[in-house]
Amino acid sequence: MWREAVRRLQRPRTLLRASIAAAFAALFVAHVAHAVFGVDLLAALRFLPGCPFRAATGVACPGCGMTRAFLLLSQLRIGDAVAAHPASPLLALAMAVELVRPSLWPRLPREPLAAGLLVLVVGAWLARALPG
Repeated sequence: MWREAVRRLQRPRTLLRASIAAAFAALFVAHVAHAVFGVDLLAALRFLPGCPFRAATGVACPGCGMTRAFLLLSQLRIGDAVAAHPASPLLALAMAVELVRPSLWPRLPREPLAAGLLVLVVGAWLARALPG
């Protein structure tokens, strides 16, 4: 049984769905910690190591701000999440669809959706990275 579970996790789609489930579980715990205990997880972000791309280049990476944005989404602060990273609500929605209704993807135009999300992420990155 254990070997079958490991073999199943080695499939890319299963690993993706397990990762998404873990991310949403962490966001749920963050939401409960904030709502019930008043824990400010946004302040706790300063204890995380930070972005290695930014440390190496001095420039924010395309995903910089996404952790903060997802924590803000867990608090239902959508406007603040968009300010932290414009692609965060759409990425959260895509992750939720993949987790809850993966059968929906074959009916949607996947390539244009993925390209649009990529353009949004890279566009937000360029807007923050370029001076002026």
